[in-house]
Amino acid sequence: MTFRQMELFVDVCENGSITNASRHSHVSPQGISRTIRQLEEELGSELITRTHSGISVTPRGSFFYEECRRVLKWKTDIPMVLDRCEDNPPETIDLGMAFGMITTLPGKLFSSFEALHPGVKIRYEDNTDLALEAQLRQGDFSFCLSTGVLDADRFIKRVLIREPVMLCIPRNHGLYEKREINIEDLDGQHFVMFSTQFFIRHRFDSVCGEAGVWPVIDYISNDFNSLLGLAQQNDLLFTVPRHCVSSLGEQCRYTQFPDERFEWDVCMIRERHPELTGTAAIFWDYLEKTIPGQMP
Repeated sequence: MTFRQMELFVDVCENGSITNASRHSHVSPQGISRTIRQLEEELGSELITRTHSGISVTPRGSFFYEECRRVLKWKTDIPMVLDRCEDNPPETIDLGMAFGMITTLPGKLFSSFEALHPGVKIRYEDNTDLALEAQLRQGDFSFCLSTGVLDADRFIKRVLIREPVMLCIPRNHGLYEKREINIEDLDGQHFVMFSTQFFIRHRFDSVCGEAGVWPVIDYISNDFNSLLGLAQQNDLLFTVPRHCVSSLGEQCRYTQFPDERFEWDVCMIRERHPELTGTAAIFWDYLEKTIPGQMP
C-alpha cells in the first residue's frame, strides 16, 4: 500500500465518482479502478460499490477513508517535524491537565511521543476543569485533558477513557452494611465532593437532581487527597473513579454509584476555531490512537 494509492482513494471518496476523481488527479479512470481493486485485495474488504450516479462507500471503506486522511496529514507534517530536529530549539506543546488526570494515563505516554518526535517537548500544568477552559481561551495551552467540558459551544470534546464512578462508604457509615444501594438511599446523605470547578461535580448534581434526591455536601475541595481524608475522618460518603479504588486501602466499602450515567471521563478539549496545526495536531491524533476508549 502506498501514499499515492491512499491519495487516489481519498479523491474517489471526496469527488463522488471515479470519473470526477480522474479529472482531479489526472489519472485515467482505468488506473484509478485498478488502484481500488489492489487496495481491496490487500485489505480483504470491499471499499466502494458502483452506482448509476457514481460510487457508494462501504462502512469499511468509510473507516479506511478516515484512516487515509490521518496518514496523509501525518505525511504532510513530516518535513516540518524534521526541520525542527536539528539546529533548532525544541518545540514545546503546552498541555493543560485536570488535577489527578496524570494517574489515569498509560505510563511513559509523553516520553514515548517525544522519542518519536525528537524536536518536541511536552509541558503540562494542572488545574481545575473550569480554570483550564479559561486558560484555553487565553491561548495558554494547545489543548487540555479534563473530566468534561462546560462550554460545549466553544470547545470540541473527545472522550478517551470512560469508567464507572464508585461510591465510597466508610466502615462506620449507616449504609456500610446495606447490600444493595439505590439512588434513593443517597437522599439527605452527607458527602465530601469536588468543587463546581470540575465538570464531574456538575454531572453529580445533575444525576442526583434528575432522580429527585438531594445529598448534603459538607466539605468541598479541589484536592483529591484532602477529600479522601475528610471522608474517612468524618464517616462521610465520597465518590472516586474505579481505577483509584485499588490504591485506597480497605477502610471503606466501594460499590458502583447507583446511577450508571454518573461516569468519570478523560476528555481532550480544544477550541473549535482555529483548528490545531503542526505538532499539536499530531499529538492530539497520537493520544486519540494510543489511549484506550474504555477502561478494563
